[in-house]
Amino acid sequence: MIKFLFLISFMNFLDASRSRLIRVDGINPTCFRRPRCREFDVSGAVISVDKSLPFMGTNMCCITLSIASFTQDAYFMARILNSTKLQGDDFITFYEEDFKLLSNITAVDRDPNRIIYFKSPRISVEFFKDKEHRSIYEIVISVFYTGNSEMCRRQGFYRCSSNTSMCIDEKLMCDKFPHCPNYSDEATCEETHDESGLTYDKQIVTTVFVVIVATVLMTMILILALCFCKSKQKLTETFMAIFGYRNETKNSRMLDAQLNRKNLSGYSPIQQKN
Repeated sequence: MIKFLFLISFMNFLDASRSRLIRVDGINPTCFRRPRCREFDVSGAVISVDKSLPFMGTNMCCITLSIASFTQDAYFMARILNSTKLQGDDFITFYEEDFKLLSNITAVDRDPNRIIYFKSPRISVEFFKDKEHRSIYEIVISVFYTGNSEMCRRQGFYRCSSNTSMCIDEKLMCDKFPHCPNYSDEATCEETHDESGLTYDKQIVTTVFVVIVATVLMTMILILALCFCKSKQKLTETFMAIFGYRNETKNSRMLDAQLNRKNLSGYSPIQQKN
């Protein structure tokens, strides 16, 4: 349960202006059936589908994406990276707004890595995982603006060199994933290499491990503190029981002696008179 809550918090704090990393697997609470898709506002996203157990309670999973800074000339495009191909009965379905079917990619698709262009500012991606064949793949979702858009004339936007009629947010450049049709946004970077979904797994697992270890340590410290307090309280009670009893005994003896003296002093005149 802690892992689930942490994964949700982690995804919510990612910067929407960069490629949001969305991990999809069988133990991730990101997955819901259509139309109850989990929604994200993005200017770019990388959906990493892991080889794991089927999705919770079903083999289907749905994610909805909306353009973070929407203008009239903003659109989505998507592509599956070349790292792997779909296997078995696994498939991916792309929808435009209101779940209008746009494209369906299967394991026997002739061109599964083609770029898919959308005409709506809100799209949905649906995944199906066969119980036997569990594909590992990544889908790069990019928001682009047409060349005559006012956004392309602003600072902070990059015109794709292969297509000057298209621009993307500069923050999507050099993030190790292609957002321009010909990879030009990654061509001038000092260091470019593919990064698989397993890398995100390691980052998430490492972070979750640190959180769990910290939680265990804090729990142990709290238990030790409680034990120490109880031991101290018990020692205090024992101390008071011993020394309190001694003081009480001493006081009782002193009180008895005083009473005896009073009794003797009150009784002696009578004896003398007799």
